[in-house]
Amino acid sequence: MASGREGVPFTALIEALLMIIFLEIIKESSIRTPTSIGMAVTVVSGLVLNQTAVQAGLVGPIMVIAIAASGISEFIFSALKEMIVLYRFVILLLGGTLGLFGVICGIIIIIVHLISIRSFGVPYMYPLAPYDKEGMKDFIIRYPISKMNYLPRNISNKEERERNE
Repeated sequence: MASGREGVPFTALIEALLMIIFLEIIKESSIRTPTSIGMAVTVVSGLVLNQTAVQAGLVGPIMVIAIAASGISEFIFSALKEMIVLYRFVILLLGGTLGLFGVICGIIIIIVHLISIRSFGVPYMYPLAPYDKEGMKDFIIRYPISKMNYLPRNISNKEERERNE
């Protein structure tokens, strides 16, 4: 890993910031061009810019792989693109300035933000926060319906909570 960074004139933080900015520019340019040309522009510009930057010694090959994996993983949740980009910059800046402590603080900030979000009056992280034992039965692995006797707390009041009555 250290040999891949030999000759790179920038710190890892500056190198990653530049690569992310170039990645965002390439993605925006592919969105703005017609569909038949947009795919070719993205592939060619990504390959040419990355190869040229590595050969010129401006970035290391490991950083290219890390930023490419980060950019590809952004497409998993395409509806949350803006927040993913924002969180990527926040974590990168905190990690670059404060190290592992900064990354941990950034993750805590993200978790606190997710817990504070409410969607249509329902907590975004329900049933994890606030914790609901009955809600956890339908969270990752669904219990059989015959064993789910209670409605979730966030959609029922105490009188109608019991399903079997």
